[in-house]
Amino acid sequence: MLLATPIYQLSEHNLLSAVSEASARLTGETHHERSARSIWRKWDLHVHTPESLVHQYGGDDPWPQFIRELESLPPEFKVIGINDYLFLDGYKRILKEKAAGKFQNIDLSCQ
Repeated sequence: MLLATPIYQLSEHNLLSAVSEASARLTGETHHERSARSIWRKWDLHVHTPESLVHQYGGDDPWPQFIRELESLPPEFKVIGINDYLFLDGYKRILKEKAAGKFQNIDLSCQ
């Protein structure tokens, strides 16, 4: 192992520093070189679709409003987490809309 101190004895900060140092030794990269590849994005991991039992959208068809709001998120938001509890209908609709060209501003994965 590359760490001189057992992981369970390290604080969170020291653990991150130790992992970064071990990575540098393995790759030969400096901290600056690794940081240059970092991409920082904002995530919203608790989004309810109009198909959720809990949502804030009214009207007969709330989907157009929901889609507009997601598409108008600031550019730093790239990842969302669909939380519709027990149902996949909203997630499936999101994937369908993405396949139709919507949500170009959001990175969606089926995995």
